[in-house]
Amino acid sequence: MLRLIKHEYKNHGIRPFMLDLSIAMFIVANSLAWVLPLSSSPLVIVVLFVFLLFLFGSKLRIQSFKPMYIVVFSLLLFVEAFIRIGFSDFDEDTNKYLTEFVVLGIPSMFMANTSFRPYKVLEIICALSVPFVFYVWGLNMITSKIDYGYWMGISYGIVKYIIVLFLVIFFIRKSNLAIRLLLLAVLFSYILFYLEYASRGAILAVIISIGLFYLVYKNYSIKKTVLLLLLLSVILSILFYGMLQTIYYFLQDQGIESFALHKMLFMDDITNGRENLSKNGIEIFMNSPIIGFGAGIYEREYGRGYIHNCLIQFLDEGGIVYFVVMLVVIGKSFKYVFDRRLSNDERYFMAFLISGGFVQLLFSSYFWGAQCFWLMIGYAFFLSNKLKYISHENTTSSI
Repeated sequence: MLRLIKHEYKNHGIRPFMLDLSIAMFIVANSLAWVLPLSSSPLVIVVLFVFLLFLFGSKLRIQSFKPMYIVVFSLLLFVEAFIRIGFSDFDEDTNKYLTEFVVLGIPSMFMANTSFRPYKVLEIICALSVPFVFYVWGLNMITSKIDYGYWMGISYGIVKYIIVLFLVIFFIRKSNLAIRLLLLAVLFSYILFYLEYASRGAILAVIISIGLFYLVYKNYSIKKTVLLLLLLSVILSILFYGMLQTIYYFLQDQGIESFALHKMLFMDDITNGRENLSKNGIEIFMNSPIIGFGAGIYEREYGRGYIHNCLIQFLDEGGIVYFVVMLVVIGKSFKYVFDRRLSNDERYFMAFLISGGFVQLLFSSYFWGAQCFWLMIGYAFFLSNKLKYISHENTTSSI
């Protein structure tokens, strides 16, 4: 890390590096908070430090304020909740969601609209992953399995390191051979940990990320990608269960008991209760399909937990209106992965944000405090603005 800072300072000055560092640290802020020797609000300390770096590195030069549309639409869901239940009955979960959106969500969208360098951000995350692997292997996951929330947090917290390591080592490949070999050893250590302890959603996020990176690497079009996905769907529908069994028993022979594979193969309810959560969520949506019930409705209705699916959460809290608004931006995010007018670094970075931010929210957690998800939303606006500028320049030059 010190060598990287010295190189950046010599070639570009300190401000660009501080901006890239702030974005990288913000992406992995949750895991950085784990290692702080603080018992009270470690994430708040990390985020405040990141904001200071960001202010210094960016000088608040935001290139597009279009994410403000999403900010306004999202804040209206809290206004709606306030109108429906009143300020005095504003519950703890809704307060938490509002705080997380203001502290993590809104800044994410505007941080994504600055002149940071995508590859440098990925490079810094790789550098942070090296010392962090020792922390991960120092965890006592046997006793931690009792605390399922903590265990899931660890599983999803390190997924971004694994995704970035795969990307930098096997797809971008700008680093020299010695550094890539070092990172490969780090990745192998994470994978050993993941095979035994990772949740199904976290493993799926890694698999999808590799698929998206491959599509960028091969420069596939959307049409070719759809055909490939259809073919894979047919193959997996026939061979999926047998493949899982083969992998599970192979890992057992190596002394690795995969928690995720065991659940997929031997649980009576493979969804682990998520099917019932989805049904409950759809029932809520049907009672107010146009504008929803405002932020935090599932928690208010059932008293605990959350929906575990961001798409149904969009419908419950904001109805069809908010669902369509968010789906359009998410769809554009996927579209930009295939847009050849963008640089490979930008396309890879968007694929990373989709894998590390959006995929997880289809199976677990909630979107209000997911900074990687909101970075994806903000980055979609940034790339949209850039493509409009490119089109304008091409039109002007052709006249």
